[in-house]
Amino acid sequence: FSALRTQSWCSVYVFLFCHTMATLPCEGSSSSIDVASPTLHQDLLSLCAQLLSPKVGAERWGSLKIEDLEITVIDGGITNALYKVALKESSDCSVPSVLVRVFGKAGDAVCDRLQENKIFGELSTVGFGPAMLGVFANGRLEGWLEGRRPLKALEMIAFEPAPFPLLIAKQLAVMHKSCSPQTLAEVWSQLREWIALGKEGSFLD
Repeated sequence: FSALRTQSWCSVYVFLFCHTMATLPCEGSSSSIDVASPTLHQDLLSLCAQLLSPKVGAERWGSLKIEDLEITVIDGGITNALYKVALKESSDCSVPSVLVRVFGKAGDAVCDRLQENKIFGELSTVGFGPAMLGVFANGRLEGWLEGRRPLKALEMIAFEPAPFPLLIAKQLAVMHKSCSPQTLAEVWSQLREWIALGKEGSFLD
């Protein structure tokens, strides 16, 4: 069961808690990641080196080569592209695995990414969910939760092999209890905005 626990399930609900919270101090980059680029793996390494090398104990990132890494596509993102960046077992280096989250353009239409990062940073500060390691132009760098993976969309509503909706609801309650927003969550105004956006759409018969 523990292997099915999510790497980033709280991010699915993070915009329900949406708006301003304290921003977690972390490294930032103006770089963006193109998931269709033929140099994607090298770009991910460069991003990690740029964001993580300034951190204490992470100097080794700057000396790594692409041959040292194993980059894995992680299923579970609804609109985001997720990549686990980890060392190969044969590598002599020692750096922690990380998750690179590249925001999907479809999600940008309904989610305020700046606010999402602020909220994610607040959750990270209180130890809820993965660590927030850095942000870049179209995504975020997160700590990797060993032995876990994201739930797929249909797994989130499944009751086998475990009652995931119930477990998620309990953790959502813990999240609200653990975090104190600096301003009130603007849930209703956000819902009205989504409703108005939905009315602009059209569907085939």
